[in-house]
Amino acid sequence: MILPVFYQVDPSDVRQKRGPFAEHFRAHEQVYENAVISRWRSAMAKVGGTAGYIFNASEEAELIQLLVKMVLTEIRKTPMGLAAYTVGLDSRVEDMMRLLDVRSKRIRVVGIHGMGCVGKTTLAKALFNRLVGYFECHSFISNVREISAGLEGLVSLQNRLIASLSSNTVSINELNIGISAIKETRSEFLLYWMMLIM
Repeated sequence: MILPVFYQVDPSDVRQKRGPFAEHFRAHEQVYENAVISRWRSAMAKVGGTAGYIFNASEEAELIQLLVKMVLTEIRKTPMGLAAYTVGLDSRVEDMMRLLDVRSKRIRVVGIHGMGCVGKTTLAKALFNRLVGYFECHSFISNVREISAGLEGLVSLQNRLIASLSSNTVSINELNIGISAIKETRSEFLLYWMMLIM
């Protein structure tokens, strides 16, 4: 992902290596090989040609806030890790995508069940990775049965769900309060998706 921020510089100067960039390239040409300089020129042309944000020193506070929000949004879209060699996973994910029909406006719930160690969580993670970009908010909570069976288990699950769907940092310590908090969190967003693996 490239997120260009042109801070007190014109994107066309970056793209065409003009102004201060021309001076620095001349100096670097004395020290580095042509192949290295060529790669740098190519990278500068690519970044300068990418749509980005142009800011001046007077807009520094706004720039920082905007960038933090954008980076946090992108981090939330980071795919979950999967095993390197998952045989037959792609076709199963495609089947699930057809069942869910994400583009429809209807609510879909899909349960994944089976014996232990047959790949339920792996399938759910792969499906989550495919779907994460469609939604503004999302939550992946695995081992629900084990967590909920423990002391304060359901409250712990509520806190995890609220933390992943909202910027609200309130800690829930009672089940009914958690239910209300989840309803409030849900109303903040038009669209969200959860996948719970039992």
